[in-house]
Amino acid sequence: MKSLQRLAFIGNHLPRLCGIATFTHDLHRAVSLGRPRLETGIVAMTDSGGHYVYPEAVRLEVQEDKVSEYRAAADFLNNAGYDAVSLQHEYGIFGGHSKLPHSSTQVSSGTRTRRGRRKMVADSS
Repeated sequence: MKSLQRLAFIGNHLPRLCGIATFTHDLHRAVSLGRPRLETGIVAMTDSGGHYVYPEAVRLEVQEDKVSEYRAAADFLNNAGYDAVSLQHEYGIFGGHSKLPHSSTQVSSGTRTRRGRRKMVADSS
């Protein structure tokens, strides 16, 4: 089995002020210090109307109320070759019935690729 080489984190991130943002930041920092050769990247969830100057570790920002950005994040993660994704979840940070204009949109791990990885899928069917 191939060892983990690239790890992505999805969640809120500092300077956004919330518990998940602090947790994602601290988790990313701990993993990066513990495994300095592990390549990491963060997909930061940004609240509607929020504007943040994220640190360099944030590779992509997703506006929580823009369905197209969820699709772009899934494409980014699929194409960037990450071995695993750590998803920080809390109701309210990924849109939902009260926030997303297309509340039927789902992001899932989809099907396995030929290399054994799961493909991220954003579906608004």
